[in-house]
Amino acid sequence: MNRIDEEEQALLDELIKMEVDLITSCFKKSEELGKIAFSNSLNSFVGTYLEPKYKTKIITSMSTEYRYLLIGILSNIDSCYLPFLIKESIVPEYRNLTTEDLLKALLD
Repeated sequence: MNRIDEEEQALLDELIKMEVDLITSCFKKSEELGKIAFSNSLNSFVGTYLEPKYKTKIITSMSTEYRYLLIGILSNIDSCYLPFLIKESIVPEYRNLTTEDLLKALLD
């Protein structure tokens, strides 16, 4: 894992603020939209920032920048949304299907 320099940390802090605002506004509309916004934020970060930066596919759990973003979002989001986001970051859902249910359905 790489260390994050001050300039990159400042940029990530700004991104975290914007993502928290977006996710919060989506949650105010519906729980489903909030989860989608959170998931899209993380996926977009990987696809538009990390993969071009390192010029390869990324194992997110090994990325300092990804961890910084994830922890930043979770620590700055309203606590009433936190259980949904923690669950979504560990076991993502698609509609009412967990990843496990979705994989079982696909493999059967």
